Amino acid sequence: MSSGDHLPEDFLSGGGVVGALMRRHDWSASPLGPPESWPQSLRSVVGLLLNSKFPMFVAWGEALGFLYNDAYAEILAAKHPAALGARFHDIWSEIWADIWPLIEAAMAGQATYRQDLPLVMNRHGYDEQTWFTFSYSPVRDETGKVAGMFCAVTETTQRMLDARRQAFLFEADSVLRDLDDAGEILRRSAEMLGRHFAADRVHWAWIDEPGGLFRVEEEWTRPGAPGLRGEHQLDSFGAPLIDEMRRGRTMAVRDLAADRLAASDRAAEAFGPELRAALSVPLFRGERWRAALCVHVFEPRAWRPDEQLLIREFAERAWTRAERARAEARVRASEQRLRALVNATSDVVYRMSPDWRELRRLDGRGFLADTESPSVAWMDDYVPDEDRAHIQAAVQAAVENRSVFQLEHRVRRADGTVGWTFSRAVPVFDARGEIVEWFGAATDITHRKTTEEHLRLMVNELNHRVKNSLATVQGIAAQTLRRNEVSPEVREALTARLLALAAAHDVLTDERWRGAEIGDLVNAVTAPYAAADGGRPFLVSGPSLYVPPRIAIALALALHELATNAGKYGALSAPGGRVYIDWTVEIEEELLRLRLVWREEGGPPVAAPTRTGFGSRLIQRGLSAELGGKAELHFRPEGLVCEMEALLTGLPDNWSVDGALI
Repeated sequence: MSSGDHLPEDFLSGGGVVGALMRRHDWSASPLGPPESWPQSLRSVVGLLLNSKFPMFVAWGEALGFLYNDAYAEILAAKHPAALGARFHDIWSEIWADIWPLIEAAMAGQATYRQDLPLVMNRHGYDEQTWFTFSYSPVRDETGKVAGMFCAVTETTQRMLDARRQAFLFEADSVLRDLDDAGEILRRSAEMLGRHFAADRVHWAWIDEPGGLFRVEEEWTRPGAPGLRGEHQLDSFGAPLIDEMRRGRTMAVRDLAADRLAASDRAAEAFGPELRAALSVPLFRGERWRAALCVHVFEPRAWRPDEQLLIREFAERAWTRAERARAEARVRASEQRLRALVNATSDVVYRMSPDWRELRRLDGRGFLADTESPSVAWMDDYVPDEDRAHIQAAVQAAVENRSVFQLEHRVRRADGTVGWTFSRAVPVFDARGEIVEWFGAATDITHRKTTEEHLRLMVNELNHRVKNSLATVQGIAAQTLRRNEVSPEVREALTARLLALAAAHDVLTDERWRGAEIGDLVNAVTAPYAAADGGRPFLVSGPSLYVPPRIAIALALALHELATNAGKYGALSAPGGRVYIDWTVEIEEELLRLRLVWREEGGPPVAAPTRTGFGSRLIQRGLSAELGGKAELHFRPEGLVCEMEALLTGLPDNWSVDGALI
């Protein structure tokens, strides 16, 4: 009977896609014959299964003609719709040896049941492992004779594959968990995967995208199979496949020779002519492609979705475990270095809680008392009462700013006396950027502080005596000049010069004779020449710079002579006169060259003197020698200009050009 030349039977009504297919099917080639010839017993079973949502089929007659419903069509996959009405054996020949005994029992009148029966089927064009739970029941005709068999079946393949995948991953985790070497983790994981999939080669590849290379260092091979250690071109499988991996997709090649995207010639050259199937999982960290896990097989092989899922999941787990092992190894190495450093130093070392409420441990090294168990009373134990507020403020600032804590402060020593320490602690962060603790070291600076205090007292005493000496010199000079009937102008000049020297001395004293800040020096020397209304006729500019004592005194005397001259004959002698004092600093190799310019404006016209006075000689001769540079006077009509240069040599390492001692 051909398609469309008969009306559908009532028992074939409904049934979805397969029911419609049965109604228009050409049954002439089927051992079952046309539906109108089927016995009522078969019609009843067919009507039942067509209207069921559960996978069912019936095999009828000596040839076991095959009928099924929509749900079972999904199990047949590519065998549908050709299986409709065909012989049972012709449909499932690949599993016939496994199921024939059960069929035979059912046809003999004995029902059977199997749970999770493993069967290797070929329903997608390749062999695949499947599992089914089903029952075979005999079906009798109107005479009571067994004429066929009925099956209700459910496929449990996915559940079994999930269970097998989880079992494999659990076993792998238990093995890899005990390994702490990253290389060993990768080698063992490659071996486990290779044996599980009966592969010929499994390797881990490190990706160098900028260089277009990948490097194999850790791999497993089947005995006799060639390895791939070393560097290879990244696009050896073909650029299209590598582009897929760059997008984070797994590369699955069933047959290298037949894959239209694969560069089979280049792959054979790079990986050997024996390679036929491959599966590669790209591994990313952030946006960067870091590595790949590659499984190679030397014969064509279809990669089922569940297999790809297992390899992807396994690759991520093993790679993460290896990265953790690397990180732990780095931490162990860092801890070893830290222990070596701690053992090598004489400094106190300590650990604090994130908020500094708790001192977790302190190794006092004889300077401070040890704290071996956590303590919240550390402030009471180590810090004098009057210093606690100062230290607490510094701690709070470090915690709030998540910055380094460092402070010089007093501390109660192991013997109960009070000493000094320089304490410095850094925050330790976890992977989320949260502070987990503070690690610090404290140096005993008691001797330094005691020495500094003694030095301060000695310098203060010396300053006091020098000032007394200057006052004595000034008194002797005044008496001597009066007795010898020296003019008042000479006496005033000498006194002013001694005062300028004293002003420079005061600036140097403030810095304990380590040097003087040039701006402070200029202001101190020119202060006596301020305008009567309190204004300043001096316009001063230049970078902050510390100069050594010798140069500071020379500059002070020179500036005094210039200011005195300006007050008598120059810009300061006329209303509205101004003096510009500017300086710059140039770096020449490892030396600093100071250039200072005194420039007057708004005073009487200037002419070169007919004779050289003491002030000019002091500046042009004495100053040049002291400065190690030059000092020149230019008598311009609009105002006197003095240019001075000083070479700053012999500066200590902690001098800076930005106005601070560092």
